[in-house]
Amino acid sequence: MNIQYSLPPASPYENHGRTRASWIFVWLTILGSAVIAAGMVLYSVPTQIAGVALLVIGALTGIGLRAAGQGQPRTVAVRDWYED
Repeated sequence: MNIQYSLPPASPYENHGRTRASWIFVWLTILGSAVIAAGMVLYSVPTQIAGVALLVIGALTGIGLRAAGQGQPRTVAVRDWYED
């Protein structure tokens, strides 16, 4: 049994995803989930809708911040000069 593995074209960054975009996304998601849970306990549909709105705002903010350069940078594949 001969298994061959290939390496990825570039190594990922070592910040483990700790970026402004990811932190804001995670905290707004946690806050939105807590508001939804409180709305379910209180039988309050407007509170649940507010929680869903926080989830949507968190997702859009994370996407927007990543597009603005505050997220995880894309790994740039380095050209393999051995294959030239």
